[in-house]
Amino acid sequence: MRYELPSSQNPAEKGFRGLVTSQKSRVRINIAAISALLLLLGLCYVRVVLRYVQSSPPLIHYASGGTNGGSISGSVGLHPISRLIHSAKAEYEELNRNAIMSVGQAAKAYRAKRGRHPPPDFDKWVHFALSKRSSVNEMFFDQIYEDLEPFWGKNPSELRVFSTMWHNSISIRGGKPVFRIGPERNSTYFHYGWIAPWLTALRDIPFMLPDVDMALNDFDEARVFVPWEEMAYHMHIAKQNRHTRNPKDMSIIDTYSTYPTEPKPPPQEFYKWTQEESKWHRTRRACPPDSPVRNREVHDIGIPHFVPTKETYMRNLTFSKYVCDQPDLFNFHSAFIRPDVPVTTKTLYPIFSASKIAGVSNDILLPPAMYMQPENAQFTGGSAELRRVPWKDKHHKAFWRGSNSGGNMDQDTWRYFQRPRLISMMNGSQVEAQERIVAEHPEPEWPYFGDKVAFNFPWPHDSLAALKSSPTTLGAWVNSTAEAGMRNPENCQMWTICYWLTPFFRQVENMAMRHMFEYKYLPDVDGFAYSGRYNSFLDSTSLPIKATVYTEWHHSRLVPWYHFVPMDNTMRDWWGIMEYFAGYNATEFDADESLHREAHDEEAETIALQGMEWHNRHLRIEDMTVYMYRLVLEYARICDDNRERMGYVGDLQ
Repeated sequence: MRYELPSSQNPAEKGFRGLVTSQKSRVRINIAAISALLLLLGLCYVRVVLRYVQSSPPLIHYASGGTNGGSISGSVGLHPISRLIHSAKAEYEELNRNAIMSVGQAAKAYRAKRGRHPPPDFDKWVHFALSKRSSVNEMFFDQIYEDLEPFWGKNPSELRVFSTMWHNSISIRGGKPVFRIGPERNSTYFHYGWIAPWLTALRDIPFMLPDVDMALNDFDEARVFVPWEEMAYHMHIAKQNRHTRNPKDMSIIDTYSTYPTEPKPPPQEFYKWTQEESKWHRTRRACPPDSPVRNREVHDIGIPHFVPTKETYMRNLTFSKYVCDQPDLFNFHSAFIRPDVPVTTKTLYPIFSASKIAGVSNDILLPPAMYMQPENAQFTGGSAELRRVPWKDKHHKAFWRGSNSGGNMDQDTWRYFQRPRLISMMNGSQVEAQERIVAEHPEPEWPYFGDKVAFNFPWPHDSLAALKSSPTTLGAWVNSTAEAGMRNPENCQMWTICYWLTPFFRQVENMAMRHMFEYKYLPDVDGFAYSGRYNSFLDSTSLPIKATVYTEWHHSRLVPWYHFVPMDNTMRDWWGIMEYFAGYNATEFDADESLHREAHDEEAETIALQGMEWHNRHLRIEDMTVYMYRLVLEYARICDDNRERMGYVGDLQ
């Protein structure tokens, strides 16, 4: 979310503030001025939402005239997914059209977009990127500036002190990055499995890196949730500091300050954590004052959603992730129900993480270390060749297999966690059981269902062909188009056996990830945080269908409906997505021929191959290294006492 005056019409962009919590700098504040500023920001928020609703709805509904699709001609019966695929091409072309091949071009694009001179050593960064055949398209690095901008409103000395005292950090001195661990920490998988890829990437950079300390989050989950009002203040200060000095100004500094070889001992209890009474409360306070989340009570967690959903599809994944406009996500995601890490901070600390909850958490993003380990078959399936199964040789089904991760579920909340919901929707037996109950009891009471079926997903819209048949054939159709299973479903908490899951989910055998690429459709939902397999799904000939509340480093590089298929976090659009791509064979289910739905198999293959080709150009380890190099340059400048006078101006002299 934008904390400065917003210019975008997309309310999803309201949510990207950058990083972590509250202001500790000793700046005297005029209370009346700040109150007026916050009021103005709130009014701008309302205006943006109204303009968005009027001009660019986030959901797209079925057109009248059927669901069989057709040509991209704007006809009345054109399927909404066909329209979304068509419009995604224009978005892709806009993203892909700006080729930059020189330092001068890159610096000019930087100043136009960022409002500052590039950081020192920017020319070296451009040369490094081009040597790796990595794009320097300025749009590809938007996430860095969404993450870092608030820290221009913090005192640089505070940033340095915090980073030097953090228990896990990468410290760069004299151009050499090393891992520094606090004495209270043991050598865990985090230290070897996560740190090694990051260190390797930084050590592969042939140019001198600036001195800096980077505090690393050793959990999957984001740690920083700053109240919106405090973030608005930081962004206000940051905006005042945004300018481009005259390149002939002799005060411009084009080098970084050096750090002491050994950091000074930190003060006691410098950073403070909060053990929240409710994870939903930390989310609400991070949203704008006029957002629905701040002004509406959420449903009680025990109330299921029986009402059939409208058949809608997401225009983009950004809005689907933006919780501030969707209070109902409280019922649909473990991050808001019972996350695994209960301790967070409300102070704007510079903590580097692999992902964060879109719009409400303020960690600084690094490319996930799991994405930088091509040899790790658990998340990649092995060699690239194993991910290249020809489309015609794949099973014509959606497939999911994984662990029961996501948070600390209990007997009252497990139905609402994302992974059990997805498995239930892909389980023909569960769907058939619910199908019978819905037919007999159109308006059931919750206790009735507790002993029968999981009933943990929204019932689909009756525009589905399988629900128009008589009798309905939804369960049979699901059996023919999907296969899902959970390894060790009873292991839903650390050291806990969740016996209540046994009646609903049978344990399935573990499957090597390489076999997943033998299926056409690969739905992907969150675990404890981001999904470690998503990067490999993109780098395959299968079609990723993605639902997430998390933002990652590559957010601004991917185009929904062109590189992957976005899915709403309620998963209400799962049925329609699968009917569009996999089709409905009326003959197979003894249904009326008028209910036949043609499969859009060619469109699915096209998106899968476009995503794979794009991955091999812009999401490689080399591209992640280029991203990290630029992030280090920018963060080192923000932590420098001379940051207001620092910049690269070599192209202007």
